Amino acid sequence: MVDLKTLMVTAGNQQAISHAAMVFSKTNKRVFVEEPTYFLAHAIFRELGLDLEGIRTEKEGIDLDALEAKLASGDIPAFLYTIPFFHNPTGAVMSAERCKRLVALAQKYAFRVISDEPYNLLHLNGWAQSSKKTIEKLSTIGTIRSGGGQNPVTAALVHTVLEQDMLLPHIDHLKSVLQARKNAMCSSLHKHCPNVKFIEPSGGYFVWLQLPDWVHTELLLKVAEARHGVAFTPGTRCSLGTLYDGNVGVLTGTAMTRCARLSFSFYSEDEIHMGIQRLQSAITSLK
Repeated sequence: MVDLKTLMVTAGNQQAISHAAMVFSKTNKRVFVEEPTYFLAHAIFRELGLDLEGIRTEKEGIDLDALEAKLASGDIPAFLYTIPFFHNPTGAVMSAERCKRLVALAQKYAFRVISDEPYNLLHLNGWAQSSKKTIEKLSTIGTIRSGGGQNPVTAALVHTVLEQDMLLPHIDHLKSVLQARKNAMCSSLHKHCPNVKFIEPSGGYFVWLQLPDWVHTELLLKVAEARHGVAFTPGTRCSLGTLYDGNVGVLTGTAMTRCARLSFSFYSEDEIHMGIQRLQSAITSLK
């Protein structure tokens, strides 16, 4: 059971991220993010004038050894932004043990963790959950105190949905639909894209691709859109451009130039099959 005093209604995760970042970075502008991560988070943090540092992400989430090494060197952020479950864009899931270790590091080195979890229960509207003290700090933001940012009509609808126990059946329906669409995408990738590597996700919306050696993700996007009628999010847009020698297959390469994010959340299974075939045609045309 969640204590209501630890929750604050927001207009979605982007507003929650922005408000938390404003409150927690008043005295320290240093921020750690996963590499790669949600590309709009980059924009939010940069608009606030924050100093961003990427920490590589592995198949099971953020590289905690790399994080701990930075912390031990005295490089302490105001906060770390993480997507622990069904990561955007990689689809990685952080284990309970890793989550506990991350919390222990945050406590030891006195920094906060902004945990962005929009895909965990597949909720489309957001909330912020933290300690009562932290929620009180977030509630001092001008737009919150003035009533701005939250849509009262949407909030009332969500209240009714929760009160009448309508949410869980809807989530079950979404899981069934998304499972079928994910299967369609992964089976099509196996069938039509032999030179593309990926790890099948266990939830969320996304499949993270490692493209062939001859493909640059930005060039592929231009060709795919202009000539083949298909689009995706290039890996470069999910990256800070951090330089490192990657040894995890899905993240090989500098600034994710050979990576791409596909989403299976919106289109039907037939449309997904067609889209993957078009993507492969675009890849082949660059060879």
